[in-house]
Amino acid sequence: LLFAAGLFLIGDRRMMFTDTFRFYAEFRQVAALDIGAKVRVAGVDAGEVEEIRVPPGPSGRFRVRMRVRSDLRPLIRTDSIASIQNDGLVGNKFVQIGAGS
Repeated sequence: LLFAAGLFLIGDRRMMFTDTFRFYAEFRQVAALDIGAKVRVAGVDAGEVEEIRVPPGPSGRFRVRMRVRSDLRPLIRTDSIASIQNDGLVGNKFVQIGAGS
């Protein structure tokens, strides 16, 4: 019973039981962003970074794949702006996505 409760709590924290969708954003620099970093949409914790692809050359961009809750999908549009921000004084990084038009 304790194992099942622990599994449920961990799965809930990692959004294993939540309906999600995936999308990509490209950045020139990832500024110490890690896999598993938080993703916030319009200030709301919405998901996490799943993958960071390194560009093939110096002029390329890093491609970051993110997983976000499906109920926030209408806020993310093609004109939404994604930026990498600091989370407090500790210096953890997260991706902030502004709501599109």
